Amino acid sequence: MPALEAGLTNETQHTVGDHDLASRWGSGLAEVLATPVLIAYCERCARLAVDPLLPEGQQTVGSSISLHHLAATPLGIQVTV
Repeated sequence: MPALEAGLTNETQHTVGDHDLASRWGSGLAEVLATPVLIAYCERCARLAVDPLLPEGQQTVGSSISLHHLAATPLGIQVTV
């Protein structure tokens, strides 16, 4: 099994759906990707990167995040994390 080391990268894609919009999540009124959903996308991407490197029965938990959500992403647009 490869070791879990600093610098590990991963990439996932998501298409913004109705269920991802700020207006649905209460994080704004706009019909754009909600920041809480973007954070969930990031956490999923990170988990998928490390899960195969963890011993059986172990998992990660988030403890801190620093994120700059710099642009609005409308419904139907693909996001790469």
